[in-house]
Amino acid sequence: MQDDERRQCLAYLEEEFKIAAFDQKAREAFENAMVEAATKLNASQISSQEFQKEISQAVSRLDVAAKETVRRRDKMTRVPNIALSTFSAWHRMYLAYSAWAAVKTAHEAKNARVSIPTVSKNEIDRTVQLFQEYEKCKVEAAKEHHKLLKRLKLSDEETQELLNNALAAIDAENWQPKLGG
Repeated sequence: MQDDERRQCLAYLEEEFKIAAFDQKAREAFENAMVEAATKLNASQISSQEFQKEISQAVSRLDVAAKETVRRRDKMTRVPNIALSTFSAWHRMYLAYSAWAAVKTAHEAKNARVSIPTVSKNEIDRTVQLFQEYEKCKVEAAKEHHKLLKRLKLSDEETQELLNNALAAIDAENWQPKLGG
């Protein structure tokens, strides 16, 4: 691999790490919201219907973030040929995750409007199917990612520097979702 090609791959990987850092930050915000809502429910500070509305809002935030992740990936323009299979695998994974989040959001929004949440077998089956597709894509993407890292012969220090740069960039932007009314 030529130096210029390696530099392009490193720039691509840093962008990929930024996307992953953004996604991770969104998932952590979701998990924190879920824990906070469960804690309030257990302490009887909210009703089960209020709990369901908080869950719906948390899932909606995750859905908006998943769509933002896909939007950011769509803007990536400088993907070296050597990294195309890695890029494509990650893209399929993020699309699958976004599809799952959209279905989950619709389901939770419906449940937030009723006193006693109900779930049909079809809703469960669809949600499970989408989540399984996401998990399958995630495994494939990780394999492609490791192949690329191996081919680039990145040192641990180089990988950590790329990751640190990505985390710092995402922390600095402080993105917040715009949720519907």
